[in-house]
Amino acid sequence: MQYGIVIAVVAGAAVVVLLIWRATARETRRRERDQQAWRARMYADARAFAAAVQQKRVLPVVATNVILKPGEVAFYSAPSTLYETREVRHYQTDRAGARSLGSQQWRQIDTGTLTITNKRLIFDGLANDRTVPLSKILSVHTDLMAIAVSVEGRRKGMVLDAANPLILAFILRLCCQVDDPRDLSQTELDVTFVG
Repeated sequence: MQYGIVIAVVAGAAVVVLLIWRATARETRRRERDQQAWRARMYADARAFAAAVQQKRVLPVVATNVILKPGEVAFYSAPSTLYETREVRHYQTDRAGARSLGSQQWRQIDTGTLTITNKRLIFDGLANDRTVPLSKILSVHTDLMAIAVSVEGRRKGMVLDAANPLILAFILRLCCQVDDPRDLSQTELDVTFVG
């Protein structure tokens, strides 16, 4: 009699484990599908934006709260978060005593509005601001979460998130490379988003 109860309990536990495993596997597959769909949507939106710019031969002007200089127009203005590296101290003790070790770690600096104009990259944060002339931008790297900008004369790079970093990077690179993004009629645009 007790042998039957043990078998029933073990079988019941095995069924529960199997159900949990199946539910976890299903949830993992659903997350992977959602991630793939999000990624595909990001690339599709970036390709559509670039195709519209190529077809119209103009980068669209946008409204901004930034006070622009004479001859300056905005091509991107949206909420963003600024990240930079900061020195983090670690203390280690051993028989020889205590010593301080430092390392650089990415830290959120501020949230605000990122604006790209034909002359500047402007981060207007709640507590911190950054203004970079486009002529000082050395490189722009992007992934699906943010862009990383290297600036001449700055030891530390900046990372800025965006709703679609692919579009942001496209706009920033274009503004850095052409004299007037409002007139691309003489500019060869060869845009490829790989992903």
